[in-house]
Amino acid sequence: MKALIAGRPAPFATASERRWKDAIAVQVPASSGEYSAGMVLDFSLRGDHGWPSHPDIDNLCEPVFSTVINRLRWFGGSRTGLIWYLATKRPAANEGAAIALTSDPAPEVASVVAAPSLAATWSGGPPSSARDVRFLAWVQAQGTPAPGGPLSVALEFGDTRVNIGDVATGPVKHIIDCLQPVVGGPLGNPDDHRIVCLLVVKDAFGVGESCVRITLGQVAPGSALVTA
Repeated sequence: MKALIAGRPAPFATASERRWKDAIAVQVPASSGEYSAGMVLDFSLRGDHGWPSHPDIDNLCEPVFSTVINRLRWFGGSRTGLIWYLATKRPAANEGAAIALTSDPAPEVASVVAAPSLAATWSGGPPSSARDVRFLAWVQAQGTPAPGGPLSVALEFGDTRVNIGDVATGPVKHIIDCLQPVVGGPLGNPDDHRIVCLLVVKDAFGVGESCVRITLGQVAPGSALVTA
């Protein structure tokens, strides 16, 4: 299934979220029952105040998952059925989003992230908040501050049970917020608006059950963008 959604993408927990979710529901068909493993999302946003800019890419994903999965019943109506997703955002004159559901396996990390500033595997369980001291210290020890400009991130979870679709309060959100030592910005409120490409995978090959492999760097040339 592929769909183009016209309108201004709204992030989670904003006044425009309801309007955006209703627009998605009108322009995306209800589930056909067809199996899907992954979702590709490409957000087009106005870049009036420089780029990369807000909203954060994880906050843009939440209303789409809520509508496409929970409301329209793709992935069996449960976000736990989501095996992987690739989200991108880019500046454009015409705002909107393109989404595609696929049974294909996740793209390779090397096709998404180039010249990593952080490439390491954490085995201590996901952080509990944006201020998780142990995780922040590990990120600082493993990575180096990323150069300015747009960034790309890949999160590969070994666990098959982790809900990678819970981007509002789940492990994906906390990990991104704990990347502050490499993305910059204040503690607890990092400059993660710089992330313009986000790949999240569960049941990743070669990653232990309680582990997550994190790769952060520049956007790889030719990173996949959706066209409907």
